[in-house]
Amino acid sequence: MMKKFQCFLSLVAMFFFFLQAHGQYIIKYSFHPHDPDSCIVSFVDTVKNEVIRSFTLVEYSPYWNLAYPEIKHSGRKNKTFGLTNSKTLKEDIPGLITYKESKDLIPVEGYTFSQVQIVPENNFIIVYHYMMVLSTERLYGYATVLHIYNSAGKIHREIISSDVEIEEAYITNDGKYLIYRFGVGLTEADSEMSKTGYRIINIETLDILVHEEVETRDVIGMATWENILTVSYKYNNDANEYLALAFLPENNLKHSIILSEKNLFRLKEVTSDGFVIHETDHAGEKYVIRFDKEFNTSKIR
Repeated sequence: MMKKFQCFLSLVAMFFFFLQAHGQYIIKYSFHPHDPDSCIVSFVDTVKNEVIRSFTLVEYSPYWNLAYPEIKHSGRKNKTFGLTNSKTLKEDIPGLITYKESKDLIPVEGYTFSQVQIVPENNFIIVYHYMMVLSTERLYGYATVLHIYNSAGKIHREIISSDVEIEEAYITNDGKYLIYRFGVGLTEADSEMSKTGYRIINIETLDILVHEEVETRDVIGMATWENILTVSYKYNNDANEYLALAFLPENNLKHSIILSEKNLFRLKEVTSDGFVIHETDHAGEKYVIRFDKEFNTSKIR
């Protein structure tokens, strides 16, 4: 279970990470592996040549400064709080989803960290704030808050977990739709989520447009290409086939196709025409698998 909570460590070797957004703004992330106050998100106006806003990764985390005793601070953008004898846990931790409640399960610790997601050529970034609550015997609950900012540094939307764990998420370039992987509760063995899958939501209204449960959570791949949202996951283990889907919410359309593993890994771009596949693993000849000819097409709703 700890693996997914440590995914931020993949950025350990990266001290500077830049995104050239559309228009006059650049989003810059300065990373430090040991000091959360040195992990800084900055928004730069290239016309005025000035930083118009900056903040630390944890500055706006609703979990970073909880009114509970801090029992561990490893310096890697995470803290652990003592939660024993708490009577207002759900009020104090926004978005807390409890897995199982009983007299024998007493919350004792809360572990929090934050991470940032910057996707090249996207107008938005997502800052994730997580809280994992441990009881005396098992995971007690989990909470997520997403802060979505536009390239000018203005908050676009705050999304708080309500009925599922929010994991990896991507936003369309127009800022209208979000796709994310989710988890719901734990199995009795505590080894994995009892339900997993993906959702697409309308960011303004928070309406759920798509909710699909998928057993093979660890191989769900997601992305946004301009305003197209894509999902892929293992369809046939024996044949190494994947179900690949493209959602166009503005047109209320869903395109689906079965792809070989080779073609999926050579997918380099998704356009309004279809999937752009490269003939080799390197740049070279490419062809388009067209939505209007080779995909199954249906309405989203």
